[in-house]
Amino acid sequence: MGKKMTDNSFSLVDLYPKYVINSKGEKKEFDVSSIAKILNKETGLDIHIAEKVTEDVLRIIIGLGYEEITT
Repeated sequence: MGKKMTDNSFSLVDLYPKYVINSKGEKKEFDVSSIAKILNKETGLDIHIAEKVTEDVLRIIIGLGYEEITT
């Protein structure tokens, strides 16, 4: 029959933007782990809440389908 999909054949990471352009205009590789850390550092938001916010933000970012985003 058809080709069997393996666990390694698809990852949500493949849908993330490749780059982020920061407020200084620098183009960096997109790092999903930095979103919650920055929210926590810059706003004082509890890290667990920041991680939940990050999940919501990622859903939106993935839905947009952009190759790069700006902050």
